[in-house]
Amino acid sequence: MSQSPSHTMKWPKPNELVQSVLNAYGQIFFSDHRLFGLILLLTTFFFPLAGFAGLLSVLLTSLLAFYMGFDRRKTVKGLWGYNALLATLPLGLFYEPGLAFWVLVVVVSLFTFLLTIAVQGILAKYQLPFLSLPFVLIIWILVLATREFEALQFNGQNIYQLNELYGIGGTWLVGVYEWFQNLRVGAFVKAYLISLSAIFFQNSIAGGIFIAFGLLLASRISFILSIIGFSAAYGFYLLMGMGITEADYAYIGFNYMLTAIAVGGFYNIPTKTSILWVILLTPIVAIITIGFSELLANWQLSVYALPFNITTILFIYVMKWRFEKGKNLQEVQIQQNSPEKNLYAFVNYNTRFEEHRPFLLSLPFWGDWFVSQGYDGEITHRGDWRHAWDFVMIGEDGNTYRNEGTKLSDFLAYDKPVLSPADGYIVEVVEGIPDNLVGQVNLKNNWGNTVIIKHDEQLYAKLSHFKKGSIKVRKGDWVTRGTQLGTCGNSGRSPEPHIHFQMQATPYIESSTLEYPISYYLKKDHGGYESKAFSIPKQTESIRNPEPMQLLHKLFDFVPGQRLKLNFVLNNEERNVVWEIKTTPFNESYIVCQDSGSKAFYQMNGQVFYFVHFEGNRKSPLYFFYLAFFQVPLYYGKQTKVADQFPPNQVFSKVSMIFQDFLAPFAIYLVGKYSLNLPEKKDLFGNDEVHLNSDVRLCIFDQIIQSWKFSMNLSEEGIEVDGQSESSKIQLKWERNL
Repeated sequence: MSQSPSHTMKWPKPNELVQSVLNAYGQIFFSDHRLFGLILLLTTFFFPLAGFAGLLSVLLTSLLAFYMGFDRRKTVKGLWGYNALLATLPLGLFYEPGLAFWVLVVVVSLFTFLLTIAVQGILAKYQLPFLSLPFVLIIWILVLATREFEALQFNGQNIYQLNELYGIGGTWLVGVYEWFQNLRVGAFVKAYLISLSAIFFQNSIAGGIFIAFGLLLASRISFILSIIGFSAAYGFYLLMGMGITEADYAYIGFNYMLTAIAVGGFYNIPTKTSILWVILLTPIVAIITIGFSELLANWQLSVYALPFNITTILFIYVMKWRFEKGKNLQEVQIQQNSPEKNLYAFVNYNTRFEEHRPFLLSLPFWGDWFVSQGYDGEITHRGDWRHAWDFVMIGEDGNTYRNEGTKLSDFLAYDKPVLSPADGYIVEVVEGIPDNLVGQVNLKNNWGNTVIIKHDEQLYAKLSHFKKGSIKVRKGDWVTRGTQLGTCGNSGRSPEPHIHFQMQATPYIESSTLEYPISYYLKKDHGGYESKAFSIPKQTESIRNPEPMQLLHKLFDFVPGQRLKLNFVLNNEERNVVWEIKTTPFNESYIVCQDSGSKAFYQMNGQVFYFVHFEGNRKSPLYFFYLAFFQVPLYYGKQTKVADQFPPNQVFSKVSMIFQDFLAPFAIYLVGKYSLNLPEKKDLFGNDEVHLNSDVRLCIFDQIIQSWKFSMNLSEEGIEVDGQSESSKIQLKWERNL
């Protein structure tokens, strides 16, 4: 009888199973670099029976996780398999193959899988990783239990390894292995390499070299951290008068290396501070190692990876109790299984979005206004009321008034509309206070006619000094962004007509102010404008709200399931491709290219469309679209340029990134710069076609080494892009709907 579709979906696709297996090996070093996983897999076959036992355990746990319906993403990542791998490798080192042996491999794999899920479930409640704790618990139980298993025969494979290698590859393979083993690399390097191999229960320079090469290939930062952790331990042992010999390799090695990688670059953003913590934690790892070794010796057990697990989990748990997250030690929020990717994403996010807020706030007026008093102003914006703005209008002569400026009607700001900065409920209205004569102030009713709007929990806007009788809203009204609240007046403590604007956490008229940025606005600059995002307008700046462009809203307001047909030409080679709009289970929107499989993740907040991440083929049309439209404000801007910055690992070649990776925790010298010119609004009906220009510049120490220039025509039908660099030329055309 055939299986139902829902049942057959539980089994993995071949590529998912391969990824799951290779990732299980890489996860021992917190990596999902599949080539590194393959290198580690091959390294386990220095002892063939151990290699087969480990591979079988990973296959079994992966298939079981897929079949039983556990988190498919975690299964592909190899998270359920690496503990079983570590638990079964020593079986192949110490016992002869046979029925009892293979049954035990299967049982241990199942046992480790169940324990891994259970430990993960317990520690996940505290947002803690399970690391290799299941392996440590299983290996202790296994060592104690197998002493009673008379059907298992000790084989001494780890002693007679050359015989095994001779059986596989003859004298050539034996010769290669011995050449590696006899390398004169010095005591420190030898201890480091043997310590690496000890992770797979080997005492092998050759194995250490293979693992070190794979680690260097997968992550330069992890490689450096492994050396730092090992060096710190080496120095501490010598300082304490404990000589290091090859007999110590199982203790000195992987506990310090894995702790260094975990604390210094995987669970925390790799920085100088995280590296300092690696050095500070190393003596703790040593003390745990030595202390538990003495304790466990009573049962003839090893500490295995226990010190690494205790120290790492302890540190992560303690750091979660901080009231203030320090800037120098930052936890990784979105794990990308690579210290480099984590670091570049973190730095780029801070550069682009450090001041971003989930609630978007606009300026409360149209047209150009002048910041007469900003945060920490010299007149009234002091103490609890330091985070506020005063806005006036200024004419070409630099004055805030026309004529003699003796009447309120002479002032340019007087009776101009005051707008709601965002959607919300009116929670307070003060009305009926007369406007002051020019130069006079009302100290009794300090704020004058005022409106307070609730936008969100603990987020209120207060606008003051309205003209008497102009307020159009009442308490309890719902207003949307841009709704006219009233007009600018001169009531309260106001010597001339202006708008007072502040954000606060409570709804009261005398509430203290709250620092909160304006989401998007234009700052006047040398005859044009500079686009500002989530910034605080400063005193003496001339600013305005951007005017929305409906065409761009229509084009970039993608809908999940929408498909786009493209014609793409790269250096005279033409092809047609299809893109589809999709979302992840975490509601992340992305465009996927069905031809190349490339993905470009984006966000659209109603005012700006911008990309946040790209993965895939850099010769695909989607990559050039990602470059050209990295950030697109959905509004007009006369002579306005938008500036942004790419994560370096997404625009520079892998070769260029090698040296940068080594220095990344200390300095980033590779910078991908992006700029785009906003279109100028020509007339009320010129909304059917728009022309944009963007530039991409790759810089080393601010010296441009490569650049792209893009010219884009946008209309109701879709987008046409022409791009050119020093060595390439592209043309891209997509129809709005397929």
